[in-house]
Amino acid sequence: MPGRFDPDDDHDDRPRRRPSRYRPPPRSPKSRAAYMVFGLFLGPTGLHNFYAGRTLTGCFQLAVFLPSLLLTLVLIGLVPLAVLWLWSLLEVFVVSRDGDGLTMH
Repeated sequence: MPGRFDPDDDHDDRPRRRPSRYRPPPRSPKSRAAYMVFGLFLGPTGLHNFYAGRTLTGCFQLAVFLPSLLLTLVLIGLVPLAVLWLWSLLEVFVVSRDGDGLTMH
């Protein structure tokens, strides 16, 4: 009967849309804003890299930071601390992916 609803009727005059094959790239659950805050305030310690899952870089920064902190008593440690601050500032503005290569949101 025309006009009656039939749930088994697949006939539809409208053209069907094909499902899109585009999938957005996966995103990291980590926040870029938190990464930037950690990097700006605690940059030489490498904490921002531990947060992002970049543990090797974070370990290296921490390994340079701790002795240079002790060496500031004799003013030799100021140079490595300055280098670490510049390094962390550069990372804060350049790095946008976490340790797994996913874009931070």
